[in-house]
Amino acid sequence: SVGPRGQLWGITPQGELITRTGIDNDNMIGTEWLEVSISIGGMDDIYPTALTVSSDSVWMIDCKGRVFFHKGASVYPHNTLLLTDRHDTSATSKWVHMVMDPDNIIHFKSLSCGPENQVFTTALYA
Repeated sequence: SVGPRGQLWGITPQGELITRTGIDNDNMIGTEWLEVSISIGGMDDIYPTALTVSSDSVWMIDCKGRVFFHKGASVYPHNTLLLTDRHDTSATSKWVHMVMDPDNIIHFKSLSCGPENQVFTTALYA
């Protein structure tokens, strides 16, 4: 997914989240891929299947149809992540589980961010 500020995020075939660093007007291909850890207390079964990038956040769906939100993990001027040193992925993992369905009857499938940071989703009911 590409955000409006040129942030580039992806999911590898192994289910790892990655973001491209070093993208700017002088280097449109960037410099390296940075793996971003996903760590939420008590949840060790998070495997991303979809994501979208807004101007200042990342939204993700996992294999169980749960939605997660990350504020501020964008690549900013000078090619630094807002929250951390690029080698300290623990600080880039400030994900929030958006509990929109406490009964687990909605399985979110895809999402997209609009120009004003609106989030649109598609879902299936169990």
